This record gives sequence, C-alpha cells and structure tokens, in this order.
Amino acid sequence: MKTLSQWATAMVSGLVVSATALANEDETGWHLGAAAGYGYEKSLFKFDDDDSHGFFLPIIEYRGSWYSISLFELSADIYSVEEGDWGLEISTSFSPSYGQKRDENSSIFDGMDERKEASDITLSVDVTTPIGLVGADIAKDIGSAHEGQTASLYYQLPVYGSDNSALMLTTGIDYYSSDYVDYYYGVRTDEVNAQRQAYKGDRASSSYIGYIYQHQLTSHLSITHNLLYRSIPDEITDSPLTEKGEDTQLSTQLILAYEF
Repeated sequence: MKTLSQWATAMVSGLVVSATALANEDETGWHLGAAAGYGYEKSLFKFDDDDSHGFFLPIIEYRGSWYSISLFELSADIYSVEEGDWGLEISTSFSPSYGQKRDENSSIFDGMDERKEASDITLSVDVTTPIGLVGADIAKDIGSAHEGQTASLYYQLPVYGSDNSALMLTTGIDYYSSDYVDYYYGVRTDEVNAQRQAYKGDRASSSYIGYIYQHQLTSHLSITHNLLYRSIPDEITDSPLTEKGEDTQLSTQLILAYEF
C-alpha cells in the first residue's frame, strides 16, 4: 500500500494534471504549476496514528504528441486507436524511486531495516467503451526495493461531465506478488523482538471502490477531490506489524492545482 505522501505524488502527476488539462486538453509543450492540498489515510500499522496532513508539490511536465515527462513519471504511448465510442490505448511508464516507502513513525519499526519505494516500469492497456473504461496494468520493480510485481484490473465510470468538471466512479482489484508483501509487511529473522515475530508475506489481492471529482475553476486553477475505500487482505493483516481487525482502509484528498 502506498503511504499518503506517495499517493499524493501520484495524484499530482496524474489526476491533478488531467484536471488542469480540462481547460487545454491535448495541448503539447510545457505544463508548469504547483499543487497544494490536504489528505487523510487510515494507518494499518500498530502504534501509529492515522496520517492526516497538508502537502505542497510542484507540477513540472512536458507533453509530446505520444509521450510525457514529469518529475514523477515518464510515459509513452505504444499503440492507440479510436472508433466512435470505442478505443484502445497501450502505453508504458516508468516511476522512479524517491526514497523511503513507508512513514516509520511507529515504535513497531524500531530496529528494522528501512523499506524503500520501488522504481516501477509499467505496461497499461485501456479499453474505452460506451459505458466506461476498462483497464489493466502490470508493474515490475526494476530497482533494489521489493523486486516483485504488482498488477491491477480496474473499471472507471464517468457519472457526470461538462466543459469544466467531471465526476468519475472507480473500482478495481490490485494484485501484489509475494516479494512485494514480504518486503513491506514481512519481518526478517534478524528483525525479531518482543513486539514482532518473524513473518514471511505471501502474494495477495485487494479490491477498492471510490470516486474522483475534478473542477476547472479558471483557465489556470483546478480543484480535485478523491476518496478511496480499500479492502485489506489477510496476508497483510496477519503481519505482526499491522493492527488486527484492520481489514479496510480509507484514503481521501482535496487538492488545489495552479498551472501557469
């Protein structure tokens, strides 16, 4: 699971930029700005408070006709076709690591090695239909973090759309390889103490449902609100690092973005 700060980063690099793009859709060239917001994420870990704080992140992106480059992601279209209400897009992206994966404020992590964020290369396939978008992606860590894989199958349903606003419902299933779960939620034999026993994580899957609302306030200013409600699998809740019975997680953000 991503921490709040990393999910915020992903939102700024994707949803916030797309919200600002309501005013200049498909415009190539530089897109510069900043995003500020407030977010909340329920913590899964023992002795840890829920994460709730403000954040500020820059928007620096260059969009080409078939690629984009930002601080948080490099992406490129491999193939795309559109016929009426139907469409197919195949793309790839790379998300570099920016350091530590989880906020280790809890005493449950005392004496444990730091767990780093993955450097993922991702292959995505999106199919646009008259009743929404169906997509799938698979990601591989090519860095020195968990070195495993994650995958997603998702559906996005536009509920409302106009020239300056959009509301979308989203649901899906995420898959995590055993390397991923063991790296972030496992306890190695040399990390055992009185608070945590050894634990080896296994592959797991998690379902989620939520919504994203975007509104273009002016030609430069946009606001985004999102909420995600996720199930937490036994392979994670069985970890001695997590609270027992914490089988769901709520995350939400309110983000204001300005593009010059």
